[in-house]
Amino acid sequence: SQPGLLTVQGELERALEIFINSEAKKIGLHLSQKIEITGSGRTDAGVAAADQAASFSWPKIIQFDSYRLVHALNGISIPELTI
Repeated sequence: SQPGLLTVQGELERALEIFINSEAKKIGLHLSQKIEITGSGRTDAGVAAADQAASFSWPKIIQFDSYRLVHALNGISIPELTI
């Protein structure tokens, strides 16, 4: 991630926060947890990042459903990244 710049990591963290906060509100919680992704590596400009792996912490109070998560993240608008 790079402060002030649009990055894949930054947008994925933003989308995760939107989804997790939405799920928390459904069960009457207000979370202010900042999501931070840890990537398995990095790529240089112009290099494809296919099959990159990353991890993040999921709040234990919210049931994890990978199917719902993937579909929700795909539905959250992410601005076009210029590489």
